[in-house]
Amino acid sequence: MSLAGAALSGVLALSAATPALAGPAHPDGSTVRTSAATADHQAAAISKAQKLKRLNQLTEKYGMPLWENTRVKWQDGHDAYHFDWSTDGCSHVSDNPGGFHFWESCARHDFGYRNYKKMHEFTRAHKKRVDDSFLQDMQNQCRRQWGPYTELQRKGCLKVAKKYYDAVRTLGHLQ
Repeated sequence: MSLAGAALSGVLALSAATPALAGPAHPDGSTVRTSAATADHQAAAISKAQKLKRLNQLTEKYGMPLWENTRVKWQDGHDAYHFDWSTDGCSHVSDNPGGFHFWESCARHDFGYRNYKKMHEFTRAHKKRVDDSFLQDMQNQCRRQWGPYTELQRKGCLKVAKKYYDAVRTLGHLQ
């Protein structure tokens, strides 16, 4: 399978898993689980425009730290926006090509595609935004992983990142 085909073959797979919902914390630090009715009320309180604004923030080019922080909160049961956090990593290609760790970049890319699609807002502009953020995330990983790389390692990592980016730009679908 070509890198381009493999890079996107699993992007459209959606997970039906729903995270546990948690309510406000008690003074003792424990959390209160909310009922499905309460969760539906909370979700209804957030408009589509508010959710889209938050999605734009989480998928912007330099938004990886915000996305990571928000993902940790989701894992702890806090996601008022009810985003789809499912991912298959780098979609049937290595999450670690040549030892370069691209899993988080791929997970954030999946997050952008899946949530814009679920909101019926996956335009060419949003696709480009998510794809460009994907490249930026991988390039940042190339620059920071394991301290200083040799120049050869850095160039190799950036070259692989560009190939992954080219694959999603070419094969990523708007449907």
